[in-house]
Amino acid sequence: MRLRLLIITSLVFALPIMLPQPTFAQVPYSPTGCEYTVQFPGQPELKNLYTPDTGSYQNASYYGSNYFIRSECFPLTGPVDAETAYSITAKYLEANGLQNTNYEFNDDHLGYHIKARGNKTIGETYGTFVIAAYFGERSLMVLFVGSTSSVYPTDEIFSFLNSCTR
Repeated sequence: MRLRLLIITSLVFALPIMLPQPTFAQVPYSPTGCEYTVQFPGQPELKNLYTPDTGSYQNASYYGSNYFIRSECFPLTGPVDAETAYSITAKYLEANGLQNTNYEFNDDHLGYHIKARGNKTIGETYGTFVIAAYFGERSLMVLFVGSTSSVYPTDEIFSFLNSCTR
């Protein structure tokens, strides 16, 4: 009986490791002048945009059946301090209408970065959204992802958020 229980327990823990994990196409994205690169699960749609506050920048978006992911890279005139980084991130959250936000602050090999999670309702659908802002020496890369809360996070969102390199 113990041997049988040991075998069943071993299979329960080993089976997920042995099963093939989902794989996604990895399309790198790093616009000119950006210190960071991210991997999209497919070819993103590119748009060149302009705002008076940031000037010209490029937006890359990818839409799945139940999620979206976006990356934008903005030029910086130099490194920013933690207070300025928080202020920039808070404005981005507000501009995107996120509520009930919480923040995570990190400083590692990627530089100073902030991840913020929030929610908003679009029509009758309740969504979960994450913004990850990476502050480099000369650029700011913002990753913005979202999906309906019932399926958040998708494998694609998880892979995208963990793909940022410098």
